[in-house]
Amino acid sequence: MYYSYIADTKTFNVVYFGRKVIMPDMNIKFAFLGAGNIAKAIIGGLLENGLVDALDVFVYDTDNEKYKSDIMCRVNCCSSAEEAVSAADLVVFALKPSVISSAAKAIADNVENYRNKTYLSVAAAVSTDFICRCLGADVAVIRTMPNTPLLLGKGAVAVSRNMFVSDKLFSYVCRLLSGISVISVIDETLMDRIVSVNGSSPAYVYLFYKSMLDAAVSQGVPDDKASALIIQSIKGALAMIEHSGKDVSTLIKDVSSPGGTTLAALSVFEEKKFASTVCEAMLACTKRAEEMAQEIEKGE
Repeated sequence: MYYSYIADTKTFNVVYFGRKVIMPDMNIKFAFLGAGNIAKAIIGGLLENGLVDALDVFVYDTDNEKYKSDIMCRVNCCSSAEEAVSAADLVVFALKPSVISSAAKAIADNVENYRNKTYLSVAAAVSTDFICRCLGADVAVIRTMPNTPLLLGKGAVAVSRNMFVSDKLFSYVCRLLSGISVISVIDETLMDRIVSVNGSSPAYVYLFYKSMLDAAVSQGVPDDKASALIIQSIKGALAMIEHSGKDVSTLIKDVSSPGGTTLAALSVFEEKKFASTVCEAMLACTKRAEEMAQEIEKGE
């Protein structure tokens, strides 16, 4: 049973879809250029949830060792990018941003019907316009920003598109992604900013967890005991945000008795400007994403 979020492609809102992802029969074949962790997470999730057929997935990576994973052994591993792309309708650039330009230009040079395909990027700071320019054509491009919890089927993916992607195809891709993650459809002008919201944010949580764990251990609490309690406390707090129906300020107040222990801790956070530090960190993340986008454009 899957609980998914489906994008309303006309308003860029995210709408609760229901209990199970129902896929239309579009007979689409997929090419993945790159077989790294994100590619494996997407392919594995799609196969595990029965959203695509393994025979409809074609993969190419310059490192043939990556073909030896259990997931890759189930799909069509190709000897060249051209072979994978030629067989597919939707081409996924699961590559580092610096490699996408050369990969796209190779497709334009070697694949006869490349203009009729749809392209999807999972790379940060790579715009749909950039991919079109590298391909030398106005083609349908979907831009996504996933995050690493996708590896466990717990990802959060931001999605946008250019004007050449049809509503029908975009809805189909959103349904696919919603079968393996929570998705949010946004305007592409926000994609560089969204990196700080979901792309990099798992690292913020890891840092907060580690800081709590180190503080607990420094007070003599056994590492394993503290870890279990911290992890569940974080999970529980997030569940309260999602399901309690209360706003965050109220939830904080509910835990903070006057003169109590929680208020003592929160006072230190306030004194050390915790909220503004988080904001500054996210702005720094966004600034770097925008710089990367400019660097990619210049290196075209």
